[in-house]
Amino acid sequence: MKASGDAKLIALAVLAGAGALWWISRQVNNMGGIGGAAESLAAGAIRAVEGAAVGTVKGIGSMVGIPDTNQTKCQADMAAGRWLDASFSCPAGTFINGAGGAAFGSTVIWGAESDDAKALEAARARAQFALTDPRRVDLDPFMGMSPEEYRMYSGSTW
Repeated sequence: MKASGDAKLIALAVLAGAGALWWISRQVNNMGGIGGAAESLAAGAIRAVEGAAVGTVKGIGSMVGIPDTNQTKCQADMAAGRWLDASFSCPAGTFINGAGGAAFGSTVIWGAESDDAKALEAARARAQFALTDPRRVDLDPFMGMSPEEYRMYSGSTW
């Protein structure tokens, strides 16, 4: 029995479909199952939307004459105190954080840029906590005991 041309095309399509399903199932398993595949798909969609939004903002900015951000120029402008230039060369978050820090003192707490700043902020946080630490013995007049135990062991009569 000889197969017709249509039967061969149908068999080829079924074989290609089976191969595609096998390849997709392997990819899904490599991504951690359906949940991993959905997570990857969602992350890709978010990156695409973010890229489109950033591209739109940059395109509008270039049309009205606002230059693109430049991290090196941004750091140089902020270090020199040229805040107007920095407002054009820095991303918005970096500029707001830097300008706020210059105007009101450090606005960076745990996201400090240097190791020295991180150590200083950590020491400040420890000192702040130490003032009200409930485990401090000097804040407890009964030294960790109940008032009755304290009277019994110290001989107080009050």
